[in-house]
Amino acid sequence: MSFAAGAIEWSCLMPRARARVVTVVWMEWDGEVSKRATWLDGVPQPDTHVDAAPLSRSSPVNADGRALAARAGLRPPTGSERTAVYVWVLVPWVVALYVARALGPAPDAFSTAPPFERAWPVAPWTEGVYVSAYLFVAAAPLVARSSGGLRRLAVSGASRRSS
Repeated sequence: MSFAAGAIEWSCLMPRARARVVTVVWMEWDGEVSKRATWLDGVPQPDTHVDAAPLSRSSPVNADGRALAARAGLRPPTGSERTAVYVWVLVPWVVALYVARALGPAPDAFSTAPPFERAWPVAPWTEGVYVSAYLFVAAAPLVARSSGGLRRLAVSGASRRSS
């Protein structure tokens, strides 16, 4: 690809890989308080980390964007990272859910349903909709497209943007 500001050369080292042009901007402030900030296509990426190693025109990072993408959380997640989300986030969540169900409601609990809604029956066809939420949660670590997106899922339970 050629642009007025320069050109991008890309050679595929991975079978079935896709190319997508993204803009990664990182800024570093050094002084009394050092700070680093990263943006991907104009969207702040608070959970990314750019290594403090200095970059130069001759740096292999510039020649091969894989290292920069890995530092910025843009690389695909590894199997062990996906497994860690199940072990350290989803399994404890399921255990906490069943413990809460076993304990039952608190003695001073009250219903938040309006009085007219309390007598409504549960429609059997809505059970699939309810269960699908659990299936989406279980599948989310498998479909995360970047390590940064997987980390956002593990930390906040959602992704601000498609990763």
